Amino acid sequence: MEDYETARTMLEKEAEAYPDDPRYHGSLGIAYACLDNKENAVKEGRQAVKLLSISKDAFYGIPYVEDLTHIYTVLGEYDAAFDQLEYPLSIPSWLSPFWIAIDPRWDRLRKHPRFQELIR
Repeated sequence: MEDYETARTMLEKEAEAYPDDPRYHGSLGIAYACLDNKENAVKEGRQAVKLLSISKDAFYGIPYVEDLTHIYTVLGEYDAAFDQLEYPLSIPSWLSPFWIAIDPRWDRLRKHPRFQELIR
């Protein structure tokens, strides 16, 4: 927990200094999620996706969708997490069912029927 608190402090400063950089918002959202601060976690994750959406950049927008998916997963919002993963898996991208299947961030989702459907 202490590491996430340290990360939160550092990332809040960076997000304030560079408000248009989605990297800081996505990472800050993950830190908030791990600290069980749901409202701020989702807000920061959505901000990252808004700043660099897949519709703006189909390649570099994907990590922020993954960050928001991770946030929802940590918070136990599994349906919202799956909703985030479905779109990038439906378009040509480097995100693939194989990658989803081996990525440890999705361990909490593995037994869910929607996960099994996504990796097929």
